[in-house]
Amino acid sequence: MGVSGMSYGSWMVIACVALVMFGPQKMKQMSKDLGEAIAAFREGLSRTHSND
Repeated sequence: MGVSGMSYGSWMVIACVALVMFGPQKMKQMSKDLGEAIAAFREGLSRTHSND
């Protein structure tokens, strides 16, 4: 079993479908944006804990 109860094969199918739908350039930008959002979220969480 993989992440979130889905097998790695299922994740690969989802990634391939997304690649076909959005294209490689758009997928690259979306991945970058997601990474930046996760980093900002983690930074916000650490800032909240340090203010306590």
